[in-house]
Amino acid sequence: MDRLTTAELVARLDAWEADRDTVRYASSPSWARAVEDRIAAIEERLAVRHESLGAVAAPEPEPEPEPAGALTW
Repeated sequence: MDRLTTAELVARLDAWEADRDTVRYASSPSWARAVEDRIAAIEERLAVRHESLGAVAAPEPEPEPEPAGALTW
């Protein structure tokens, strides 16, 4: 999996996530676990790749402060 491009990893992730909507996923707990394990492995690989490139998730924006005199319930 290390030789795949980021686009290829994302495509595989999308394909595995689409498997969540299948009858096999719903009817087989072992298959569901395998799918979730594969998704987790790809997500971890993408996170490592992004961190190595210096791409980190942007922090959540601070909520807008309430205007003075605003009512709170």
